[in-house]
Amino acid sequence: MSTSEGLPPFSGDSSDRRTVGEWCHIVDKVAEEGAWSSRLTAALALEALRGPAAVWSRVAMIEEPEDIVFWGRLRQLLCLRFTPAPVTLPSPEEQAAARATLRRLRPAQRIDESVTEFFDRAERQFHEVLDSSYEGESAATVRGMMACNNHMLRVAFIQGLNPDIREGIMLLNEQRHLPLSTLRHRAMEMELAIEREQEEDHATYDLMADMQTLQFRRSLSPSPTVEATSQESLDRSPSPMLPGGPNE
Repeated sequence: MSTSEGLPPFSGDSSDRRTVGEWCHIVDKVAEEGAWSSRLTAALALEALRGPAAVWSRVAMIEEPEDIVFWGRLRQLLCLRFTPAPVTLPSPEEQAAARATLRRLRPAQRIDESVTEFFDRAERQFHEVLDSSYEGESAATVRGMMACNNHMLRVAFIQGLNPDIREGIMLLNEQRHLPLSTLRHRAMEMELAIEREQEEDHATYDLMADMQTLQFRRSLSPSPTVEATSQESLDRSPSPMLPGGPNE
């Protein structure tokens, strides 16, 4: 299924049949055949984005609005964002050190804390723990501990996320093992999507509450038809005889 003047959709997740590079090549080819301008190509490419890629584009429109209106820059940002980077897994010894550090420090995202604030706080705490561990160690040991730092922070960051975000990030990490910076950005995108869903739910709830209030107020108000009928009955009823009338 194609969209946006013949461009195939791109989601940036495991459902895509093409890599981001292959998809961008298709966009280049279609744009060249149609003699599209850079702005038109960028606009149609943005319309073809789905899923995580569409969420990313909405964030990019806020953070880098001037960059994504031209296809050349948008192409670079897409490739940087959705090209999996090679990740070197830590050695068994480094993983053991990571587990030991995790037992000492288990940060968790607070209810009123954004993903960015939680990541920055966890990173500061880990640096404090690691800096104290470097004292008295050899240069080789310090290098090994520093190499393990990213893995420790990755595990703590994922485990400490709010449950609504954690499950998706854990699944993403298991499928593609993306770099920590990419996982952080994905978590921010999920957070934005959840906030928008909650805003829509609140708007729907407020509308239903207003409708129920209006119906309740109408139920308390007397019906105009009943009032008119009651008044007509009073007008038609015979007037009571007053003392001193003509029969006396």
